[in-house]
Amino acid sequence: MNDTEYIISVLSERLEGQAELVAKQSKEIEQLTAENESLRAALKESLEEIARLKKNSSNSSKPPSSDIVKPPRAAPRGKKRKRGGQKGQPRRDCKLTLEQADETIDYYPDPEPCPKCNTHFVEANEMAPRVSFQYELPERPVKLTAHVAHAEQCPNCDAVRYATLPPEVRRGGLLGPRLTAYLTMLRAEGNASISGCQKVLSALGVEISTGAICNRLETMRLALQEIYERLAGRLPHETRLNIDETSLPENGKKLWIWAFVAPLFTVFKIASSRSSAVLESVLGPDCRAIIGSDLYGAYTKFAKTASVQIQLCWAHLIRDLKSIAESQDKSIANYGERMLAISKQIFKTWHRRTDSNAKRTQRKLEKLKTEFLQKGTRTQAGGLARTMSERLKKQGARYFTFLDHPELEPTNNLAEQQIRQCVLNRRVTQGVRGAKGQLFWQNTWTVLATLRRRKRDPFPFLAEAASAYFNSKPAPDL
Repeated sequence: MNDTEYIISVLSERLEGQAELVAKQSKEIEQLTAENESLRAALKESLEEIARLKKNSSNSSKPPSSDIVKPPRAAPRGKKRKRGGQKGQPRRDCKLTLEQADETIDYYPDPEPCPKCNTHFVEANEMAPRVSFQYELPERPVKLTAHVAHAEQCPNCDAVRYATLPPEVRRGGLLGPRLTAYLTMLRAEGNASISGCQKVLSALGVEISTGAICNRLETMRLALQEIYERLAGRLPHETRLNIDETSLPENGKKLWIWAFVAPLFTVFKIASSRSSAVLESVLGPDCRAIIGSDLYGAYTKFAKTASVQIQLCWAHLIRDLKSIAESQDKSIANYGERMLAISKQIFKTWHRRTDSNAKRTQRKLEKLKTEFLQKGTRTQAGGLARTMSERLKKQGARYFTFLDHPELEPTNNLAEQQIRQCVLNRRVTQGVRGAKGQLFWQNTWTVLATLRRRKRDPFPFLAEAASAYFNSKPAPDL
């Protein structure tokens, strides 16, 4: 073998070895690539799980009640505030007067001389007495009246007739109008169950069955029906509405409570659907209102069939941006932080608006709106940032409807506050049972919520409504 053949042989062996090494390394690279992709997927799942576990009422749409299962927050730095009234808090004095008292008992000092100079005291008429008020239940707080209808008989044909009872007694049944109103308050405002209402009435000396309680609540539902229809009839003509909805169980099925909040009143509607068909039936195709709502699709679908405008809720948007800013992915978190910074500037400017700087403020807000939508729809980050970017491309302008309507609130907090009482009642009562229960709750919630917003005492109004129904008179006007 000459030198050339030898060199060729050696090179061939080396090339074969290199080829085997390359093949081996290629296989290892493929394995490492697959392992890397698997680890990346696992990391992504872990980050998403961490983000999900970190969600609470401040960075998502979860209710505040869900925060109780979270670990307590770290104690704030600095001096811990003491319990009770704080320094500088205005004092709340008793506003009761002697004229309001049902009974007045006078007390006079004992006839003893002054311990300092042994002189007898004289009455100090120019000094105001000290007054202490005390409420107390009478021994029998409820009066039981027996309405006796006597009979007459015809001596000729033995026909019998009885005296006619007053309509308030005949339609009212076992409970009068004021006690019917009290029962309704106990059930709706106190979130008491039917058996709980029975126990409270028994403590007051009223012996009544649970069936009779249900009948009295149905009577109040009928008494409030006319008022409910008046308010519901005004909804299609309102120019501003805030709307929200929440679930309501009924014997294993799911119903929906809809809250329609106008500037001066609130109407609740219990429906079997959460679709835009409810909006169409309640508001009609001729509605021209500006609707404040969350991002639920029924509202945007309704806006395609009716001439309404949508103001999407900024409170929901800011919570979502906070969740994005807390992401473990740096690029996603940076996107959320940038959007939160612009949001802060928007509302800092909006809250400082006055009549004198209205035009200047409007120009600045329009500039911030443009910046918000441009930066919000342009991002290379994925995950939640990309989802938010797509949302703003489709719905971004609807977050800024309030810029053209100074009287409009940019959040849907009003509707959420109104529906909170329904949610609390749902948690206690575990839902409704039947069509009558649905009508009772929507009528009662509507009237009570409207009275609360107008700062009126609901008890006298409910008593007046019950009395009007018992006497076949028109329902009182809210």
